[in-house]
This record gives sequence, C-alpha cells and structure tokens, in this order.
Amino acid sequence: MRAGRRHKMKHGGVAEEGAVPLLVVVLAGNPVTAAAVLACMNTADTHALRRLHPAVADGVAAVPWADTDTTVRDAVRWRAALPAAVGAQLPAYTGRWYRYTWGGAAIAALAGVTHLTIEGCSTFATLLPHLPPSLTSLVVQYIKKSPTLSFAHLHALTTLDCSQNDAVTGRVVRSLPPSLRELRIQFCNVAASADFRHLRALQRLFCAGTDVSPAVVASLPPSLELIDYGGSWANWPSGVSLAHLTCLHVIRAAGTGVTTAALVSLPVTLAELDLTESVLRGPFNHLQGLRTLTVTHTSGFTDALLASLQPSLVSLDASRCFDLTEEAVLPHLPALQTLIVSHTRIGDALLASAPPSLVTLHVEECSNVTHRVSMDHLCALRVLLSGGTDVPSGVLAACRARGGIAPVGCARSYAHNHTSRVNALVALADGRVVSGGDDATVQLWDLEAFDRGATVAVRTAGPVSALAVFPDGRRVAIGVTGTSGKNRGGVIVWDSGAATSCNRTTIYRGSVQSVAMLPNGALAVGRSDGAVHVLDADTGAVMATLAERHTSQNLWHGRALAVWPCSGWLAVGVQCGDARVWEVGARVAQVATLTTEWGETVQLADGRVASGDRHRVQIFDAATGTCIQVLGGLTASVIALAALPDGRLAGGSVHGTVWVWDTRLAGSHTPRVKLGCVHGGSNWASSQITALLPLPGGRLVSAAASGSVELWHVPSPSQALQLCDEAPEPEV
Repeated sequence: MRAGRRHKMKHGGVAEEGAVPLLVVVLAGNPVTAAAVLACMNTADTHALRRLHPAVADGVAAVPWADTDTTVRDAVRWRAALPAAVGAQLPAYTGRWYRYTWGGAAIAALAGVTHLTIEGCSTFATLLPHLPPSLTSLVVQYIKKSPTLSFAHLHALTTLDCSQNDAVTGRVVRSLPPSLRELRIQFCNVAASADFRHLRALQRLFCAGTDVSPAVVASLPPSLELIDYGGSWANWPSGVSLAHLTCLHVIRAAGTGVTTAALVSLPVTLAELDLTESVLRGPFNHLQGLRTLTVTHTSGFTDALLASLQPSLVSLDASRCFDLTEEAVLPHLPALQTLIVSHTRIGDALLASAPPSLVTLHVEECSNVTHRVSMDHLCALRVLLSGGTDVPSGVLAACRARGGIAPVGCARSYAHNHTSRVNALVALADGRVVSGGDDATVQLWDLEAFDRGATVAVRTAGPVSALAVFPDGRRVAIGVTGTSGKNRGGVIVWDSGAATSCNRTTIYRGSVQSVAMLPNGALAVGRSDGAVHVLDADTGAVMATLAERHTSQNLWHGRALAVWPCSGWLAVGVQCGDARVWEVGARVAQVATLTTEWGETVQLADGRVASGDRHRVQIFDAATGTCIQVLGGLTASVIALAALPDGRLAGGSVHGTVWVWDTRLAGSHTPRVKLGCVHGGSNWASSQITALLPLPGGRLVSAAASGSVELWHVPSPSQALQLCDEAPEPEV
C-alpha cells in the first residue's frame, strides 16, 4: 500500500476513492484499537508502519513507546519520529561517540524518558550527569570506577540495574536516590563499608555473585521484602543476621552455605526460602509463616530438619536431598499442596504421613517406596509423577478417576546395555529404535519389550557420535569419531534388515561428529575438525563442501546437523556459535543465519524453528532467521530438542529434566509441562540429556550421558495443560 493513497468501498465490496483501508483503521485510524494493536509491537517495526499510511504515522507518533530492547543509533532522529516515546536503549558508549553522537541535541532528545538501557558503557561517568531526572528505570552494566560517579540527581529512580561492574564504591552507594525500590548489583565488587541505610524505600535486592560483607548486610534497610543472593555459588557471609529485616518475605540463596546462626536469624515474616544446592546446619521451627521451601540437592536436609517444618508450609521441593532416609516422616502440615521428593531415599512412611490436602506429588526414582504404601487418604491428589517408583496401580487409577494426571511410569534401561554416554537415537520404519554411544556400540530396541533392554547390533572401532536413517527406513548411517591409532573414524552404512553378517560397509573415512540425511537422498557429514561435506549416500563421494576445516579446531555439538522438514533446508550449527542454514539441492547456497548459543535446531510442525540457548529456548522465523519468541524461565540449559508430531516441542536439559512446551498456543506465556528427570542419581553431569526422539502414539525416547535410554509417555495436550508449570522460576 502506498502512503497517502485512499480508498472507499462501493456497494458490493469494490474499493472507491476516499475511504481509509481496513488495515489502517485497525492499526491507527481507530483510537479504540490503535493503542492495543501498536502495544504488541516495538519500535523496530515503526519505520515500515509510518510508511504504510499517514494515519498510521500519526498513531505511531502518539504511542508512549517504552521499548528498551531496540537500540537507538541516532537519538535526534528517534525523538523526531517518536515524540511520545518514554523508553530507549542506547548503544555502546565511548568518549568519541559522546562528542560526535551524544552531543547537546542528542542529550536533549532524552528529555522525558523514564526507562533507559545502556549497553556496555566504558565511560558512563561522562554521560551520567546528563541523564534526565525523569528516569524511573535505568539499566547500565560494566561501569568503571570514577570519582565523579553519582546518581543523586535521578530523584524519581525506582529501579536500577548496575550489575557486572567494579564501581559500587561507598561513595556511589551514598549517591543512590532514596526513591529506589529495586536494586540489582549482581556480580559486582561492592565496598565492604558500603552503607545502604538511606534507601528507606528499597524492597528488592538482587546480589547474586557479589561478595556482601556483614557490615553491608547490617546496613540493609528494614523495608526489604526480597533478597536474591542465589546462583552465586558463594558462601553466606559469616556472622550475618537478618533479624532487623522485619518485612522480608522472600530469600533466594541457592548455592550458599547457610550457617545455623543465619537460619535462626531469619525473620518470622519469611514466606519463601530457596536454598537449592546449599549446605544446611540449622532448623526451621521458628519460621512460622513459611509457605514455600526449596532445598533441591541440598546437603544437611535430614529427617530432623524435615520434622522441624511448620504447619504454614504450602509447597516443599526436597528432590535429590540424599540425607533423607527411609524412616523420614512429615510433621503436621495441614496446608501442604505440593510435595516434590523425587530422587531421594524416602520410603513408605513419608508418603503415608502426607496430608490429605496434597494436590501435587512428585515421587520419581524413589526405590525404597513399595507397592504396599498407604496413599488412599490423598483424596485431593490431582498430579502424581511416579516414574521409576513402585506406586500402587490403584493410586494412579484413583488420581485419573478424579480427573487428575498420573502418567504411566517410564520404562527405563540403565547401564545394562550402553555402558557410557549415548549420543544419538533414530527410529526404523518397522518401529524399532536404534541408539549409539561412546561405548562403540549400536543397539536395537523393541518398544513392545522395552524393559527387557536392547541387543547390540553393530560394534565399531570408536565412539558412535551420530545416526541417520535412509529413506528406505531400513539402512542406517553410523557416524564414528576417530580417536587414535588405527581408528580414523568414518561413516558406516548398516542394513538393519539384512539376514547375513555382511550387512555393513564403510563409505567415508575421517573423524565424524554428526550426520544428517537430506531430502534428495544425499548424506551430510560434519567432521570433528569443523568441515561439512555432502556425500553420495551410496558411494561416499564428496558432492559439495559447506564448510572448510576450522583452524582453531572449534568443537562441534554432537547433533549440530539438522534437516528442516518443512523447507528441506540443512541447519549447520557450532557449539557456542551461530546456526547457519543451507539449501542443498539443485543449488547449494546459504539462506539464513540464526544467532543462538548452542547451534542445535529443530523445525516445528508449523515451519518455525526452535533452538536451545542457555536457560531458554528461542523460536525463529525459518525464512529470515529472526527470533520471534523466547521460552525462558529455566534454571538449566536445554541442549536436546525434539519436535513432537502434534506440533509441540520437547526439550532436555543438562540437569536431566524433560520439558514439553505447547508452542502452538499464542500469548506471552507458553504452557510447559515437566515430564520428569532421567535416572542419574546424585551426579547431574551423568543425568545430562543427550538426545530426544519423538515417536507415534504420544511416546518420547530420551538418552542420557549416564548411558540410560528411557521411554516416556507424553500427556495429551489437554492433560498437559493441567500439569502445566505456571509458576515463574526464581530469578538468577
């Protein structure tokens, strides 16, 4: 549509001169709809929108944009185009850029801004005095020390994020305005003598990764409601007391060693406490208002500490607490609704002591629980995850009869077959599953007798790094990594249907890290040295080269080659780098690049592409490589992905958790369900999920670094919505 061109509708639906097109009316011509529609966009879209129609340009100019994700390269032009904007992100800033880009006119353009994000700013002290006093939110990181650094003139500031810098001196802290309500000083060097007492309105403090002295803690104002000290893997400050923080409701202190004195000093107002992967040395009996306690993988959480919990508790996550014993029992907890005790040594006694109020119970991989356990009193139970635990079938049936979710326990095979890391999974046309791993074997699984284990089909000279099935559904390409000596690695083609012993042939030599079968019948091979070749699948002849050998010997992710079914393109990804997308057919050409952390991708049923990226999953537009959605809120990186046949997405984390997202549902929150954790005991490194394989009938196969291969029964979409994890993950 050309700007300025106008139409109107004749009788019968024919356009006439004079009417505003319907799209323009929806976007900006109607004051009722304009604000709602434009609020779903960001300022990166406004250039095209303003050219659409003069009415749209007027509507865009009137929106109070608070976009702090799109970088403003020219503040003067930005203000002229968006006069009502109140939020912006400034680019990386140096003295030279200040003189030529952030002069007087550019500084004046920031007048009235309330939300500001500044990328790595090496000379922030020069710009700070010129920031408008209207600011209520400021994000600026990597600040260098400066004797002139002062925030005192920002009288309206309520949120400040100055994480990852060494400039938090006592003088800087004194300059912070008393209006602050949220302060983030994560991974900073905070002066041991810094005094925060003047911040009498401060409610939320995030200081993960920061060494906080006892003097600093003592100076914290009593207005504080949340302290996030977690994820830092640092020790809790010795001799610290929090008794003076009488309004404190939430403490997140994952990865810290909490002393007895510190626990005893916690205020009675505390409602949420996260001590994941900590060391406990004290009781909880004085926390009479505690509602949520997370002690996952925490040392020292014994039967005695469990018994000290107060009746106010609503949610307890004590998974992987290996100090709990078979004799552990719950105290009187009449309000308890969520209990997670998976991967522990608890027995029948604890489940028998669970209160009737319990709604959600995770009791996976608890080998001391027997089928004789008494659970009939749990009449409110609606979510029961019990894979690997001998829970009576009647309890599962009763939960389902109430409309609850009780998935069938997962059939598992541990080290009975693969003796080390499993790297790849594929399915044959006859329904059998093939796995390959570092133990130099390719094994065959019959899903109808999955619990009986697998049979070894092929033994190789080196670790099996990857598998790919030929279009006939019978032959399998086996990628072998070269190690040393006679083992150079290569690609072996194995015919799973051949009756003779001569059912394999080597078509390629070299250390292979990944393989993928292309739609045209060719075979893509990713070498360990970074080269990517396209082979004739029958002869092994190199038909094309997509990437040459990498001189720095960049390591490839184990499954970094992926074919996108909807487009027939090949995604080539490098660990800790971009994923590059190639068209390999009549022509060979790179068509897109995805900026992602791990490089592994899968294509969803609707054509979009998913990629794991450190505590989140990114969804991309396949044609443009643009990230259009982020699935966040995870506490561990997702490194294995699988597109389910019904359009959902499955992911496996480095901590052994299997998730399912319903990416078909639009909205700011994408429903997700946790299927459970793979077998791995106390060693999370061995629990790392290395491969996922979706199968018909709502089944999913996973492989782990421990050598286990597990069969999951995925809840239907309607069941998954009831299991959906709606609560946000702790901020780290």
